Amino acid sequence: MARSWRTRWSNDLGEDRALIAVSGASNRSKADQDPSTWLPPAVGYRCTYATG
Repeated sequence: MARSWRTRWSNDLGEDRALIAVSGASNRSKADQDPSTWLPPAVGYRCTYATG
């Protein structure tokens, strides 16, 4: 069975818009913090929703 375009796109790490996976522990560690404490230092990697 051919993989869907969504599967191919989501697994394309060369895609500039691809999400960067993090561990569950890393994700849970920021749960109660202000986003300014866990946003990436490189502005280009920040989500426009979180910074807008």
